[in-house]
Amino acid sequence: MTSTQARRRKNRKQYAMRGLMDVIKMTAVMAVIVFAAIFAIRANNAVPSQDTFCEGVYVNGVSLGGMTYDEGYNLLVSQVEKRLNEDSFILYYGDKQWTFTPSEFNAQLDLTEQISLAWNFGHTGSARERREQAAQVLENPIHYDSEIQYDVVMLEDFIRAIKSEIEIEPVNAEMIVDTDEIMTIIPSQNGLTLSTGTLRNILDRCIMNGEPRIIELQPQVWEPDITTEILQANSVLIATCRTSTETSRTARTKNIRRALSFFNGFVVNPGETVSFNQVVGKRTLANGFYKSPEYDGTTVITGIGGGTCQAASTLYGALLRANIDVDVRYNHSMTVSYCRPSLDATVSDSKDLRFTNRLDFPIYIYTSVDSSRAEVKIYGPPCEYEISLESEITEIVEPKGRKFEKDTTGEYVYYTTDEPVLKEEGKQGMKSRGYRVYTDKETGEVVERQDLGLDRYYAMQPTYWIGVHDPSEEMVY
Repeated sequence: MTSTQARRRKNRKQYAMRGLMDVIKMTAVMAVIVFAAIFAIRANNAVPSQDTFCEGVYVNGVSLGGMTYDEGYNLLVSQVEKRLNEDSFILYYGDKQWTFTPSEFNAQLDLTEQISLAWNFGHTGSARERREQAAQVLENPIHYDSEIQYDVVMLEDFIRAIKSEIEIEPVNAEMIVDTDEIMTIIPSQNGLTLSTGTLRNILDRCIMNGEPRIIELQPQVWEPDITTEILQANSVLIATCRTSTETSRTARTKNIRRALSFFNGFVVNPGETVSFNQVVGKRTLANGFYKSPEYDGTTVITGIGGGTCQAASTLYGALLRANIDVDVRYNHSMTVSYCRPSLDATVSDSKDLRFTNRLDFPIYIYTSVDSSRAEVKIYGPPCEYEISLESEITEIVEPKGRKFEKDTTGEYVYYTTDEPVLKEEGKQGMKSRGYRVYTDKETGEVVERQDLGLDRYYAMQPTYWIGVHDPSEEMVY
């Protein structure tokens, strides 16, 4: 190729490149002109009418674009009226049904502020600002929402009415007690409950959002505080106390039986305080008691109701073993044969035995008395520890001297010169303490040794019969 041909070819390439660049420049200019025209057209279309709402403006989900103020307002009011007065909601459970509209709770929807805001959009500011607002709302619609207000008190009344028709209170298991140590449990029954908070949220959603329209209520099982199983587990034999009646006279045994009969089949509920004297009443012949020996200070006398203290002592021992709090208790003036020191309890017109059930469940007391023993059994919630009783004598006091009683019948001692005959042995006086001991059932370790207090028992002199006849006055024939 000659140099001339090469130059011509190079010139042709340069002319071609210049032509391509000119085409690109012209295309870009035309694109700018087209986009500017489109924007101008849209800007002209976006200029809002002063008589209608802008396109892209919504109130409570309703498009108001192109409507006059009155048209928009009337449309919204009609929809609100329908929403509050005509749209009904149904709640049901089983064959029960409740229908309501929001207006029943004085529901109201104030549209004044939202409509005003919607109207102002695109109708305030300069012409340029209005065009910009109109263009903007086409790209990003504006939503104004107002919140329904209603009477909360009326809603709560409605909720209570529904609950009263659905809810069923559970029934606790109940113990029927008779005097033959037969305990019959009436089974517990589950109830139904409806959550107030859940129901309130459902109704609020219906009113505020208009949905759901039909709701099935789902109450929950309401279990009783004391089920059959719980009552069974807390009605077991937890304590027994026996004292001997083998040396008691018939009248005394009858008094023990009479006193304890008032506690046979006796129920003490949680928190209840019981007075022995109030339960048993006066120890009188009219109340079924007999004359029998009893303590009067440091002497033994015959009184009505002798033996009642053994009934109180037997009950006291059972109460301690059952982990019951004994609030008031007195020891005898002298020791007794049927109880260890500090584990007895005496009662009289001025001295009582009072106890309180501070356990979480009732206790059930059963009693029985025969010619060999007096017995008190207590049923109730089991203690986590083994409970035992201890007696500790801290001091012994021997009786001083003797007492004499004239044998006017001559049955035991006839002459004044005869040796006195023992009528009744004396008693040692002493000081002692009682303890309620809690032992771990698994390890055998003593967890607590509860001091029941210091008691003092007086000594009693022995009593002897002496004769009353002078042998020198006897005549011999």
